[in-house]
Amino acid sequence: MDARIRLFDGQHRQAGIREVLDILPDIRHHSVTVMLTENLPVETRQQFFADINGNASKPSAAINIAYDQTNVIGQIVKRAIMNNPVLAEKVDFERNTVSTRNGNKWVSFKSLHDATERFSTYVADGVPRKRTEQEISSVWDAWVKFTGLNDTCGFTYGEYNQEWLTFTSVMVNAFGFAVKQLLEEMTVSDLTERLECMGDKKNLAARESYFVYANWADSCVSRETGKIIATTKGQRAAAEYLVKAIRSVNYNF
Repeated sequence: MDARIRLFDGQHRQAGIREVLDILPDIRHHSVTVMLTENLPVETRQQFFADINGNASKPSAAINIAYDQTNVIGQIVKRAIMNNPVLAEKVDFERNTVSTRNGNKWVSFKSLHDATERFSTYVADGVPRKRTEQEISSVWDAWVKFTGLNDTCGFTYGEYNQEWLTFTSVMVNAFGFAVKQLLEEMTVSDLTERLECMGDKKNLAARESYFVYANWADSCVSRETGKIIATTKGQRAAAEYLVKAIRSVNYNF
């Protein structure tokens, strides 16, 4: 046999075989099925990952969505991220939530995906329609400026997150609800223009004050504990504040 076989991501199978050998040293009459493929493109290998893990041991939803080529919204959001240098650097594709353990990552891919699902469809003249990829990308490009994700140099996420909730999952999802509501009364172009205007550097102080935890008490932050209220109800309550601010093109309550 003259072949080079490269195996990847086999740590779970390796651990399982070791456990079996500890329990049953003689495995001569047992077999393990292995499927080998040759020269598959990365997209196909990613789809294998999504299909297998989506039906067996569950990896994080974030990486499964990112790899799943059949998830249309997931692939659109992934392309939007990769086409924006700030998002490409700051988005974590592997974990569902961002924490101090995520290195230099500030935003969860799953949060961006879930928020996009909030506004990716709409009804016009009684007919269900879908937002275009360009529209979705333009919203997230404008969100980068609206939130100041492009102005986070000099901070670690751990330091930033102690005072501001801007990039938490609840706030990203709240933005998705807010966008859905605002697009019922304005165009995507009007919305992105407002977001970019608010994201101007002259509004830096107002933006920093706006996203402080204390301002969101009784919406998506518990007044008693100061902790995030990670529920859909909390997301919707926060969305109402975002809608008011974006309508007025001013970081206010």
